[in-house]
Amino acid sequence: MGAHPPAGVKIDSQGEIYIGQTPRDPHASLAGQIFVVSAEGQLLRTLTLPSPGVPNFAFSPDEKTLFVTAVDQLDQKPYQGKLYAISTR
Repeated sequence: MGAHPPAGVKIDSQGEIYIGQTPRDPHASLAGQIFVVSAEGQLLRTLTLPSPGVPNFAFSPDEKTLFVTAVDQLDQKPYQGKLYAISTR
């Protein structure tokens, strides 16, 4: 399988870019990861969830919490998943 584009992208008030990954293969190395990148393109940290797909997310008003819609079942409907609340730091 080839490379897959990121699933969701958000930018916080500090200019840090959060990039969610949802590979087609639930066992791919990028599964369940959100990359946090500086405005200059430097990888700052990686947030990892137990669900393989992280297609969308939103910040709490204080940006200390990231709410993540995650997909557990990537290959067939109904694409069941979870909602996570994780610390951004």
